[in-house]
Amino acid sequence: MQWLVLTIGLISLAAGVFLAARSGRVQGHEYTPSGRPENTGPVSPTPPPPRATSEPAGFAGSSSPGVPSAAARNGSSREGQHEAAPHAGLDFYRLAPPGPARPALPPSVTVEGSRFLAGRYCTAPLSLAHPWLFGPLVARALPRALWQALAMGADQAGDIMLWPWAAGINALPDRFALLLPSLRLGEALALRQDPRLSLAALVILDLRLGILPHRSPVRNGERPPINGASTGAVTRHLRGSIRYLRQASGGAPVVVGLGIGKHLDEEMCLMEQAEADGVLLFGSPLATPLRLPTAAPSVGYPLAVGLESARTRSQDGKAPTGILLAAGGLSTPADCLKALALGADALVLDPWDSDTLLATLRQAIQSPGTMGQLLAERTRVHLTSLWQETTALLRLLGCRSPDELSPDLLLPAPTLRASLARPPSSWPPPPSASPPVAPPDSCPASSKAPVQLRPRPLLAGPPHRLRQL
Repeated sequence: MQWLVLTIGLISLAAGVFLAARSGRVQGHEYTPSGRPENTGPVSPTPPPPRATSEPAGFAGSSSPGVPSAAARNGSSREGQHEAAPHAGLDFYRLAPPGPARPALPPSVTVEGSRFLAGRYCTAPLSLAHPWLFGPLVARALPRALWQALAMGADQAGDIMLWPWAAGINALPDRFALLLPSLRLGEALALRQDPRLSLAALVILDLRLGILPHRSPVRNGERPPINGASTGAVTRHLRGSIRYLRQASGGAPVVVGLGIGKHLDEEMCLMEQAEADGVLLFGSPLATPLRLPTAAPSVGYPLAVGLESARTRSQDGKAPTGILLAAGGLSTPADCLKALALGADALVLDPWDSDTLLATLRQAIQSPGTMGQLLAERTRVHLTSLWQETTALLRLLGCRSPDELSPDLLLPAPTLRASLARPPSSWPPPPSASPPVAPPDSCPASSKAPVQLRPRPLLAGPPHRLRQL
Protein backbone atom coordinates (compact mmCIF):
# COMPACT_ATOMS: atom_id res chain seq x y z
CA MET A 1 0.00 0.00 0.00
CA GLN A 2 2.85 2.39 0.80
CA TRP A 3 4.52 1.69 -2.53
CA LEU A 4 1.26 2.49 -4.32
CA VAL A 5 0.91 5.85 -2.54
CA LEU A 6 4.56 6.72 -3.31
CA THR A 7 4.13 5.86 -6.98
CA ILE A 8 0.99 7.99 -7.26
CA GLY A 9 2.80 10.93 -5.61
CA LEU A 10 5.74 10.74 -8.00
CA ILE A 11 3.42 10.59 -11.00
CA SER A 12 1.51 13.64 -9.74
CA LEU A 13 4.73 15.60 -9.20
CA ALA A 14 6.01 14.77 -12.68
CA ALA A 15 2.68 15.78 -14.22
CA GLY A 16 2.76 19.11 -12.37
CA VAL A 17 6.27 19.93 -13.54
CA PHE A 18 5.36 18.95 -17.09
CA LEU A 19 2.27 21.17 -17.12
CA ALA A 20 4.23 24.09 -15.67
CA ALA A 21 6.89 23.71 -18.37
CA ARG A 22 4.22 23.60 -21.07
CA SER A 23 2.65 26.78 -19.80
CA GLY A 24 6.06 28.48 -20.16
CA ARG A 25 6.35 30.01 -16.68
CA VAL A 26 8.38 28.73 -13.76
CA GLN A 27 9.05 31.14 -10.90
CA GLY A 28 8.81 34.34 -12.95
CA HIS A 29 10.96 33.10 -15.91
CA GLU A 30 9.67 32.60 -19.42
CA TYR A 31 11.18 29.91 -21.61
CA THR A 32 12.12 31.03 -25.09
CA PRO A 33 12.38 28.73 -28.13
CA SER A 34 16.17 28.71 -27.70
CA GLY A 35 15.80 27.08 -24.26
CA ARG A 36 17.26 30.05 -22.36
CA PRO A 37 15.00 31.51 -19.60
CA GLU A 38 14.11 35.15 -19.95
CA ASN A 39 13.25 37.12 -16.82
CA THR A 40 9.73 38.55 -16.85
CA GLY A 41 9.55 39.52 -13.17
CA PRO A 42 10.59 42.78 -11.55
CA VAL A 43 13.83 44.28 -12.89
CA SER A 44 16.68 44.77 -10.44
CA PRO A 45 17.35 48.44 -9.67
CA THR A 46 21.10 47.93 -10.23
CA PRO A 47 21.85 47.76 -13.99
CA PRO A 48 24.46 45.31 -15.26
CA PRO A 49 27.96 46.74 -15.84
CA PRO A 50 28.41 47.88 -19.46
CA ARG A 51 31.01 46.35 -21.71
CA ALA A 52 34.17 48.39 -22.16
CA THR A 53 34.04 50.42 -25.35
CA SER A 54 36.20 53.04 -27.04
CA GLU A 55 34.03 55.94 -25.83
CA PRO A 56 34.35 58.14 -22.76
CA ALA A 57 31.58 58.37 -20.21
CA GLY A 58 28.92 60.87 -21.13
CA PHE A 59 29.01 60.45 -24.92
CA ALA A 60 25.33 60.14 -25.73
CA GLY A 61 25.55 59.45 -29.42
CA SER A 62 26.83 60.64 -32.77
CA SER A 63 25.76 63.26 -35.22
CA SER A 64 25.93 60.85 -38.14
CA PRO A 65 22.65 59.25 -39.21
CA GLY A 66 22.27 55.56 -38.59
CA VAL A 67 24.69 55.47 -35.63
CA PRO A 68 22.99 54.20 -32.44
CA SER A 69 23.66 55.76 -29.07
CA ALA A 70 26.24 54.55 -26.58
CA ALA A 71 23.55 53.37 -24.14
CA ALA A 72 22.03 51.12 -26.80
CA ARG A 73 25.44 49.67 -27.64
CA ASN A 74 26.39 49.12 -24.02
CA GLY A 75 23.08 47.34 -23.43
CA SER A 76 24.06 44.58 -25.83
CA SER A 77 26.34 42.42 -23.70
CA ARG A 78 27.89 38.99 -23.73
CA GLU A 79 26.68 35.69 -22.28
CA GLY A 80 25.40 35.71 -18.70
CA GLN A 81 24.04 39.29 -18.81
CA HIS A 82 20.61 40.66 -19.61
CA GLU A 83 20.09 41.09 -23.30
CA ALA A 84 18.80 44.38 -24.68
CA ALA A 85 15.59 44.55 -26.62
CA PRO A 86 16.08 44.31 -30.38
CA HIS A 87 16.30 47.65 -32.18
CA ALA A 88 16.15 48.64 -35.79
CA GLY A 89 19.32 49.13 -37.83
CA LEU A 90 22.79 47.92 -36.93
CA ASP A 91 21.96 47.66 -33.23
CA PHE A 92 19.91 44.54 -33.95
CA TYR A 93 23.02 42.62 -35.03
CA ARG A 94 24.94 43.51 -31.84
CA LEU A 95 28.39 43.76 -33.41
CA ALA A 96 30.75 42.19 -30.87
CA PRO A 97 34.31 41.19 -31.77
CA PRO A 98 34.97 37.44 -31.53
CA GLY A 99 38.41 38.18 -30.05
CA PRO A 100 39.34 40.22 -26.96
CA ALA A 101 37.40 43.45 -26.43
CA ARG A 102 38.94 46.92 -26.65
CA PRO A 103 39.91 48.57 -23.36
CA ALA A 104 38.12 51.68 -22.14
CA LEU A 105 39.43 55.15 -22.91
CA PRO A 106 41.84 56.81 -20.48
CA PRO A 107 40.30 59.45 -18.19
CA SER A 108 42.28 62.21 -19.94
CA VAL A 109 40.08 61.87 -23.05
CA THR A 110 36.94 63.94 -22.50
CA VAL A 111 33.99 64.84 -24.67
CA GLU A 112 34.76 68.56 -24.68
CA GLY A 113 38.41 68.29 -25.74
CA SER A 114 38.24 65.37 -28.18
CA ARG A 115 37.28 64.85 -31.81
CA PHE A 116 34.81 62.07 -32.56
CA LEU A 117 34.88 60.52 -36.03
CA ALA A 118 31.87 58.37 -36.89
CA GLY A 119 30.78 57.01 -40.24
CA ARG A 120 27.32 56.09 -41.40
CA TYR A 121 27.67 52.38 -40.62
CA CYS A 122 29.98 52.13 -37.58
CA THR A 123 28.70 51.71 -34.03
CA ALA A 124 31.87 52.68 -32.09
CA PRO A 125 33.07 56.18 -33.10
CA LEU A 126 36.77 56.98 -32.99
CA SER A 127 37.85 59.56 -30.39
CA LEU A 128 41.02 61.60 -30.90
CA ALA A 129 42.66 63.93 -28.41
CA HIS A 130 44.48 65.68 -31.29
CA PRO A 131 43.43 65.88 -34.96
CA TRP A 132 45.91 63.28 -36.20
CA LEU A 133 47.18 59.72 -36.04
CA PHE A 134 50.86 58.84 -35.75
CA GLY A 135 52.57 55.97 -37.51
CA PRO A 136 54.36 54.83 -40.69
CA LEU A 137 52.30 54.78 -43.87
CA VAL A 138 54.43 51.97 -45.32
CA ALA A 139 55.14 48.80 -43.35
CA ARG A 140 58.85 48.67 -42.58
CA ALA A 141 60.90 45.81 -41.17
CA LEU A 142 61.55 47.34 -37.75
CA PRO A 143 62.54 45.44 -34.59
CA ARG A 144 59.88 44.82 -32.00
CA ALA A 145 61.56 47.22 -29.55
CA LEU A 146 61.18 50.13 -31.98
CA TRP A 147 57.47 49.44 -32.52
CA GLN A 148 57.05 49.46 -28.76
CA ALA A 149 59.01 52.72 -28.47
CA LEU A 150 56.93 54.50 -31.12
CA ALA A 151 53.70 53.26 -29.55
CA MET A 152 54.86 54.30 -26.07
CA GLY A 153 55.76 57.81 -27.22
CA ALA A 154 52.45 58.26 -29.04
CA ASP A 155 50.51 57.00 -26.03
CA GLN A 156 52.31 59.37 -23.67
CA ALA A 157 51.46 62.27 -25.98
CA GLY A 158 47.78 61.23 -26.05
CA ASP A 159 47.73 60.14 -29.71
CA ILE A 160 46.71 56.91 -31.43
CA MET A 161 49.38 54.75 -33.05
CA LEU A 162 48.96 53.64 -36.67
CA TRP A 163 49.81 49.92 -36.47
CA PRO A 164 50.64 48.15 -39.76
CA TRP A 165 49.41 44.61 -40.27
CA ALA A 166 52.97 43.39 -40.85
CA ALA A 167 54.02 44.52 -37.35
CA GLY A 168 52.39 41.41 -35.88
CA ILE A 169 50.37 40.83 -32.75
CA ASN A 170 53.16 41.14 -30.19
CA ALA A 171 53.25 44.26 -27.99
CA LEU A 172 50.02 45.75 -29.32
CA PRO A 173 49.34 49.22 -27.87
CA ASP A 174 46.21 49.96 -25.88
CA ARG A 175 44.65 52.14 -28.59
CA PHE A 176 45.72 51.89 -32.21
CA ALA A 177 44.48 52.15 -35.78
CA LEU A 178 45.14 49.14 -38.01
CA LEU A 179 46.64 49.71 -41.47
CA LEU A 180 45.63 46.68 -43.57
CA PRO A 181 46.98 46.53 -47.15
CA SER A 182 44.85 44.95 -49.83
CA LEU A 183 47.44 42.21 -50.37
CA ARG A 184 46.78 40.95 -46.81
CA LEU A 185 42.99 41.16 -47.00
CA GLY A 186 42.58 37.42 -47.59
CA GLU A 187 44.74 36.65 -44.56
CA ALA A 188 42.68 39.00 -42.39
CA LEU A 189 39.41 37.44 -43.58
CA ALA A 190 40.67 33.97 -42.67
CA LEU A 191 41.66 34.94 -39.10
CA ARG A 192 38.39 35.41 -37.23
CA GLN A 193 39.82 36.06 -33.75
CA ASP A 194 42.93 38.06 -34.59
CA PRO A 195 43.57 40.65 -31.85
CA ARG A 196 44.72 43.18 -34.44
CA LEU A 197 41.14 43.37 -35.66
CA SER A 198 39.22 42.99 -32.40
CA LEU A 199 41.33 45.58 -30.53
CA ALA A 200 41.60 48.17 -33.32
CA ALA A 201 39.81 51.49 -32.81
CA LEU A 202 40.00 52.19 -36.57
CA VAL A 203 40.59 49.91 -39.56
CA ILE A 204 42.21 51.40 -42.69
CA LEU A 205 41.95 49.19 -45.78
CA ASP A 206 44.77 50.40 -48.05
CA LEU A 207 43.72 50.05 -51.70
CA ARG A 208 46.63 51.90 -53.31
CA LEU A 209 47.68 48.66 -55.02
CA GLY A 210 44.15 47.80 -56.16
CA ILE A 211 41.31 45.58 -55.02
CA LEU A 212 41.81 41.84 -54.75
CA PRO A 213 40.92 39.60 -56.50
CA HIS A 214 40.18 42.29 -59.09
CA ARG A 215 43.50 44.12 -58.68
CA SER A 216 44.40 46.53 -61.46
CA PRO A 217 48.03 47.13 -62.45
CA VAL A 218 49.58 50.49 -61.62
CA ARG A 219 51.28 52.13 -64.58
CA ASN A 220 53.00 55.50 -64.43
CA GLY A 221 51.45 56.15 -61.04
CA GLU A 222 47.87 55.77 -62.32
CA ARG A 223 45.44 52.88 -62.20
CA PRO A 224 43.13 52.30 -65.16
CA PRO A 225 39.42 52.81 -64.43
CA ILE A 226 37.33 49.78 -63.56
CA ASN A 227 35.09 48.89 -66.48
CA GLY A 228 31.34 48.61 -66.12
CA ALA A 229 31.27 44.81 -66.32
CA SER A 230 33.45 44.33 -63.24
CA THR A 231 32.11 47.25 -61.19
CA GLY A 232 29.30 45.18 -59.69
CA ALA A 233 31.61 42.29 -58.75
CA VAL A 234 34.16 44.66 -57.21
CA THR A 235 31.44 46.43 -55.22
CA ARG A 236 30.01 43.18 -53.87
CA HIS A 237 33.44 41.81 -52.96
CA LEU A 238 34.50 45.03 -51.27
CA ARG A 239 31.19 45.47 -49.45
CA GLY A 240 31.42 41.98 -47.98
CA SER A 241 35.02 42.56 -46.89
CA ILE A 242 34.20 45.89 -45.24
CA ARG A 243 31.23 44.39 -43.41
CA TYR A 244 33.39 41.56 -42.08
CA LEU A 245 36.12 43.95 -40.92
CA ARG A 246 33.54 46.12 -39.18
CA GLN A 247 32.01 43.12 -37.42
CA ALA A 248 35.40 41.66 -36.45
CA SER A 249 36.47 44.99 -34.93
CA GLY A 250 33.31 45.40 -32.87
CA GLY A 251 31.72 48.15 -34.96
CA ALA A 252 34.85 50.30 -35.40
CA PRO A 253 34.97 52.65 -38.43
CA VAL A 254 36.40 51.09 -41.60
CA VAL A 255 38.15 53.65 -43.81
CA VAL A 256 39.40 52.93 -47.33
CA GLY A 257 42.77 54.34 -48.43
CA LEU A 258 42.93 55.71 -51.98
CA GLY A 259 45.73 57.24 -53.98
CA ILE A 260 44.91 60.60 -55.54
CA GLY A 261 44.66 60.33 -59.32
CA LYS A 262 42.49 61.16 -62.29
CA HIS A 263 39.88 58.52 -61.29
CA LEU A 264 39.48 59.68 -57.69
CA ASP A 265 35.86 60.78 -58.13
CA GLU A 266 34.82 57.39 -59.55
CA GLU A 267 36.67 55.51 -56.83
CA MET A 268 35.07 57.58 -54.06
CA CYS A 269 31.65 56.84 -55.54
CA LEU A 270 32.53 53.13 -55.55
CA MET A 271 33.60 53.29 -51.89
CA GLU A 272 30.27 54.85 -50.93
CA GLN A 273 28.43 52.01 -52.64
CA ALA A 274 30.63 49.53 -50.74
CA GLU A 275 29.42 51.03 -47.40
CA ALA A 276 32.79 52.39 -46.30
CA ASP A 277 32.78 54.77 -43.33
CA GLY A 278 35.27 57.15 -44.91
CA VAL A 279 38.25 57.69 -47.19
CA LEU A 280 41.96 58.18 -46.50
CA LEU A 281 43.65 60.20 -49.26
CA PHE A 282 47.34 59.47 -49.88
CA GLY A 283 49.16 62.31 -51.61
CA SER A 284 52.36 64.31 -51.77
CA PRO A 285 52.99 67.31 -49.51
CA LEU A 286 50.69 70.26 -49.74
CA ALA A 287 51.73 73.38 -51.62
CA THR A 288 48.87 75.75 -50.91
CA PRO A 289 50.50 78.61 -48.98
CA LEU A 290 48.87 79.93 -45.86
CA ARG A 291 48.73 83.64 -45.21
CA LEU A 292 51.35 83.30 -42.54
CA PRO A 293 54.91 84.61 -42.40
CA THR A 294 56.14 81.10 -41.51
CA ALA A 295 54.45 79.38 -44.46
CA ALA A 296 56.89 77.85 -46.93
CA PRO A 297 55.90 76.27 -50.27
CA SER A 298 56.14 72.51 -50.60
CA VAL A 299 56.39 70.20 -53.58
CA GLY A 300 53.29 69.01 -55.40
CA TYR A 301 49.55 69.69 -55.31
CA PRO A 302 47.89 66.23 -55.32
CA LEU A 303 46.71 66.22 -51.71
CA ALA A 304 45.18 69.68 -52.08
CA VAL A 305 43.44 68.49 -55.26
CA GLY A 306 41.97 65.45 -53.51
CA LEU A 307 40.68 67.45 -50.55
CA GLU A 308 39.22 70.08 -52.86
CA SER A 309 37.48 67.35 -54.88
CA ALA A 310 36.01 65.74 -51.74
CA ARG A 311 34.74 69.08 -50.45
CA THR A 312 33.24 69.99 -53.83
CA ARG A 313 31.57 66.58 -53.96
CA SER A 314 29.82 67.24 -50.64
CA GLN A 315 28.79 70.77 -51.62
CA ASP A 316 27.28 69.62 -54.94
CA GLY A 317 24.66 67.53 -53.14
CA LYS A 318 26.22 64.15 -53.82
CA ALA A 319 26.51 61.43 -51.21
CA PRO A 320 28.65 62.53 -48.24
CA THR A 321 32.16 61.18 -47.98
CA GLY A 322 31.97 60.39 -44.26
CA ILE A 323 35.29 60.41 -42.45
CA LEU A 324 37.94 62.20 -44.53
CA LEU A 325 41.58 61.58 -43.58
CA ALA A 326 44.68 63.02 -45.27
CA ALA A 327 48.21 61.59 -45.39
CA GLY A 328 51.41 62.37 -47.20
CA GLY A 329 54.30 64.62 -46.20
CA LEU A 330 52.49 66.36 -43.33
CA SER A 331 55.26 67.24 -40.90
CA THR A 332 54.94 70.93 -39.99
CA PRO A 333 52.14 72.79 -38.17
CA ALA A 334 51.48 74.88 -41.29
CA ASP A 335 50.93 71.73 -43.39
CA CYS A 336 48.56 70.33 -40.76
CA LEU A 337 46.53 73.54 -40.75
CA LYS A 338 46.37 73.53 -44.56
CA ALA A 339 44.93 70.02 -44.66
CA LEU A 340 42.44 70.75 -41.88
CA ALA A 341 41.37 73.99 -43.56
CA LEU A 342 40.76 72.15 -46.84
CA GLY A 343 38.25 69.82 -45.17
CA ALA A 344 40.20 66.93 -43.62
CA ASP A 345 38.75 65.57 -40.39
CA ALA A 346 42.08 64.17 -39.20
CA LEU A 347 45.61 63.61 -40.48
CA VAL A 348 48.17 60.82 -40.50
CA LEU A 349 51.69 61.86 -39.45
CA ASP A 350 54.49 59.62 -40.70
CA PRO A 351 57.57 59.57 -38.43
CA TRP A 352 59.78 59.16 -41.50
CA ASP A 353 58.66 62.59 -42.74
CA SER A 354 59.83 64.33 -39.58
CA ASP A 355 63.34 65.75 -39.66
CA THR A 356 63.57 65.61 -35.86
CA LEU A 357 62.77 61.88 -35.69
CA LEU A 358 64.55 60.69 -38.83
CA ALA A 359 68.05 60.77 -37.35
CA THR A 360 66.88 59.07 -34.15
CA LEU A 361 65.11 56.35 -36.16
CA ARG A 362 68.26 55.61 -38.15
CA GLN A 363 70.32 55.32 -34.98
CA ALA A 364 67.66 53.17 -33.31
CA ILE A 365 67.63 50.71 -36.22
CA GLN A 366 71.36 50.11 -35.77
CA SER A 367 71.11 49.62 -31.99
CA PRO A 368 67.47 48.97 -31.02
CA GLY A 369 68.32 47.69 -27.55
CA THR A 370 69.81 50.95 -26.29
CA MET A 371 67.93 53.56 -28.35
CA GLY A 372 64.37 52.42 -27.65
CA GLN A 373 63.84 54.62 -24.60
CA LEU A 374 65.37 57.63 -26.33
CA LEU A 375 63.13 57.11 -29.37
CA ALA A 376 60.03 56.98 -27.17
CA GLU A 377 60.99 60.19 -25.38
CA ARG A 378 61.75 62.07 -28.60
CA THR A 379 58.48 60.86 -30.12
CA ARG A 380 56.58 62.24 -27.15
CA VAL A 381 58.44 65.56 -27.30
CA HIS A 382 57.89 65.83 -31.06
CA LEU A 383 54.14 65.24 -30.87
CA THR A 384 53.72 67.52 -27.85
CA SER A 385 55.64 70.39 -29.43
CA LEU A 386 53.79 69.91 -32.71
CA TRP A 387 50.45 70.34 -30.95
CA GLN A 388 51.71 73.43 -29.10
CA GLU A 389 52.92 75.05 -32.33
CA THR A 390 49.67 74.16 -34.09
CA THR A 391 47.68 75.74 -31.25
CA ALA A 392 49.80 78.89 -31.50
CA LEU A 393 49.13 79.15 -35.24
CA LEU A 394 45.42 78.65 -34.60
CA ARG A 395 45.41 81.59 -32.21
CA LEU A 396 47.32 83.65 -34.75
CA LEU A 397 44.55 82.97 -37.26
CA GLY A 398 41.88 83.88 -34.71
CA CYS A 399 40.56 80.32 -34.32
CA ARG A 400 39.96 78.58 -31.03
CA SER A 401 39.85 75.03 -32.42
CA PRO A 402 40.62 73.24 -35.72
CA ASP A 403 36.87 73.08 -36.41
CA GLU A 404 36.86 76.84 -37.12
CA LEU A 405 39.35 76.54 -39.99
CA SER A 406 38.02 77.13 -43.49
CA PRO A 407 39.42 77.42 -47.03
CA ASP A 408 39.02 81.22 -46.75
CA LEU A 409 42.32 81.28 -44.86
CA LEU A 410 44.11 79.93 -47.93
CA LEU A 411 44.38 81.44 -51.39
CA PRO A 412 41.11 82.58 -53.00
CA ALA A 413 39.22 79.76 -54.68
CA PRO A 414 39.64 81.00 -58.32
CA THR A 415 43.37 81.51 -57.80
CA LEU A 416 43.67 78.09 -56.16
CA ARG A 417 41.86 76.33 -59.01
CA ALA A 418 43.91 78.17 -61.61
CA SER A 419 47.17 77.26 -59.88
CA LEU A 420 46.10 73.63 -59.54
CA ALA A 421 45.23 73.40 -63.23
CA ARG A 422 48.68 74.54 -64.39
CA PRO A 423 51.42 71.98 -65.08
CA PRO A 424 54.35 71.72 -62.66
CA SER A 425 56.72 73.48 -65.08
CA SER A 426 54.65 76.67 -64.86
CA TRP A 427 54.40 76.78 -61.08
CA PRO A 428 55.75 80.01 -59.60
CA PRO A 429 59.13 79.87 -57.90
CA PRO A 430 59.26 80.08 -54.12
CA PRO A 431 59.02 83.63 -52.81
CA SER A 432 62.43 85.10 -52.16
CA ALA A 433 63.27 87.56 -49.44
CA SER A 434 62.90 91.21 -50.40
CA PRO A 435 66.20 93.11 -50.85
CA PRO A 436 67.27 95.18 -47.88
CA VAL A 437 66.38 98.85 -48.01
CA ALA A 438 69.25 101.26 -47.55
CA PRO A 439 68.99 103.67 -44.60
CA PRO A 440 68.20 107.34 -45.33
CA ASP A 441 71.80 108.44 -44.63
CA SER A 442 73.20 106.37 -47.49
CA CYS A 443 70.65 107.55 -50.07
CA PRO A 444 72.00 109.53 -53.02
CA ALA A 445 71.85 113.30 -52.81
CA SER A 446 69.41 113.54 -55.72
CA SER A 447 66.64 111.83 -53.78
CA LYS A 448 64.86 114.51 -51.81
CA ALA A 449 62.03 112.50 -50.23
CA PRO A 450 63.02 109.97 -47.57
CA VAL A 451 62.23 106.32 -48.06
CA GLN A 452 58.77 105.42 -46.71
CA LEU A 453 58.56 101.88 -45.32
CA ARG A 454 54.99 100.58 -45.34
CA PRO A 455 54.31 97.93 -42.72
CA ARG A 456 52.90 94.81 -44.34
CA PRO A 457 50.13 93.09 -42.36
CA LEU A 458 50.81 89.53 -41.30
CA LEU A 459 47.24 88.49 -42.01
CA ALA A 460 45.12 89.69 -44.90
CA GLY A 461 41.88 88.15 -43.76
CA PRO A 462 38.57 89.61 -42.62
CA PRO A 463 38.56 91.78 -39.47
CA HIS A 464 36.92 89.14 -37.27
CA ARG A 465 39.98 86.95 -37.71
CA LEU A 466 42.18 89.52 -35.95
CA ARG A 467 40.22 89.88 -32.73
CA GLN A 468 42.31 87.57 -30.62
CA LEU A 469 45.73 88.75 -31.82
